[in-house]
Amino acid sequence: MGKDPYIIFLKDKKIKVMGDLIKSQWHQIITEYVLNWLNKEEKIDWFGGWNGFSFPKFIEYNKGTLMTTHCDHIKEIFSENGKPRGIPTLSIITGLNENYSGGEIIMCKKYKYKLKTGETLIFPSNFLYPHEIKEITKGKRYSMISWVY
Repeated sequence: MGKDPYIIFLKDKKIKVMGDLIKSQWHQIITEYVLNWLNKEEKIDWFGGWNGFSFPKFIEYNKGTLMTTHCDHIKEIFSENGKPRGIPTLSIITGLNENYSGGEIIMCKKYKYKLKTGETLIFPSNFLYPHEIKEITKGKRYSMISWVY
């Protein structure tokens, strides 16, 4: 049985600059796409948007590690200095490499995704979208994750 723990990498001084750049690009792209779609295509003008984006986490999964089935709709991990920022509504996962085996994202117990480098999966964070990362069987899997709250 594989282990659940993983390592957060990119802890040096560059992480703040890189993370802020990525966060602002995600914010711009997601805001344009989602809000334009909601307001123009679907005429849903009652949705006011969101409060913000979490700073991206850069994750390294080593051989033998995995992430068990879960959802990201957890308010406890989205606070600053003990004050809640909001509950995640969208989850964002970006693949950073492909030279590993295993590590597929399984959505809703039946849809399998193996992200190519630079591909991003965006999905609702709530209990209707449980997901897991299958065990890494060869190499290391690198990904970047963030949440919209």
